Amino acid sequence: MLSTTRLNDVSLPHDVLSTMLEVYKYLGRNDAFFSALDTQVETFVASTIREDTFFLAHILGLSIKEERLKSLILKDLKPKSHDEIILTQIKHALVRIHENIDHFELIANEIVSLIQFIYGDVAKASDLAFDRVEKKDAPVRDLLSTKTVSKRSLLEGLVDAYNQAYKEKTIERGLLATSFYLDFTLMKPFKTRNELIGLLMLYILLLNSEYRCFQLVSFFGIYDRLTTTFHETALKANQNATEGLSHPATLHRLVLSMTLEGYKALDAMVKNVQFDHQFNKRDLIENTIKNLPEVFTKDDVRLHHPSVSESTIDRTLKRLKDEKKISPLGKGRSAQWMKLHSKKDKLKLHEQMRLKF
Repeated sequence: MLSTTRLNDVSLPHDVLSTMLEVYKYLGRNDAFFSALDTQVETFVASTIREDTFFLAHILGLSIKEERLKSLILKDLKPKSHDEIILTQIKHALVRIHENIDHFELIANEIVSLIQFIYGDVAKASDLAFDRVEKKDAPVRDLLSTKTVSKRSLLEGLVDAYNQAYKEKTIERGLLATSFYLDFTLMKPFKTRNELIGLLMLYILLLNSEYRCFQLVSFFGIYDRLTTTFHETALKANQNATEGLSHPATLHRLVLSMTLEGYKALDAMVKNVQFDHQFNKRDLIENTIKNLPEVFTKDDVRLHHPSVSESTIDRTLKRLKDEKKISPLGKGRSAQWMKLHSKKDKLKLHEQMRLKF
């Protein structure tokens, strides 16, 4: 189980230290990033929560049709199935996490509350209870004695070890969060549903460790793309863990890489917002469309300009359509758009190809 002694013995490879230093340069700019977004911070956080909810639905394999899924995320619709209830509760849980992250304190009861909050209305109480583990040195006992002990005590020990190391600041906090996640997944304290709770705890602890890019960039969007790699790396990190020989730096290398990706996306986002303030938003959207693939969606545009209103994006798309610069492919929210090129543009493209080849 996680202990300051074990973590103090961890030797960090040079590449992990190098990436950690690069991440910390961005961590030092947290206040500057949030100040640059100013009054739009809440808009970006709300957008991140929606994205995280969407990707968690995919990660968990929730059976909800895409159009219904988007409606549940964007609106306060009444859920109609168990999976829709889980989705709705995940969305509400993420909202609470972001609202309270500045005052967060890790307590075992909070983890219990989290699993009850998300799954309490769809799972049996027995499925959400603490699992039990055999006592290693249990002697022969009478019929009224038990040879097992609840994993609640193990979880409380893990939480205490984390809080002690966090308070003493002897271990880099991102590495500490990663180590907690590894021990949690190895322990599997609850009878079921440990996967999501472990991921959410990693997410919360990273935010609490000042990895604040994930308030504005979807952590689970990055995770979703790297799911297989993440699982394989976590397994390698936990090899020989029962002998106290786990290697948290193995997974922390990947977590740092994900964080670096998040901060680079945040940096680009802030630059876009600052650029938006200086120029006409419709012109900026048109310029973005020029740099998108030949076929694109409105969501592609929104990702580049999350602070721009729906009506501004719609008006720009309509204007470009009227100017015969783009053409719709289908109808509705999921409709795609295709860029149209004038003869002059096609000639230029042809000339570029001839010059290139």
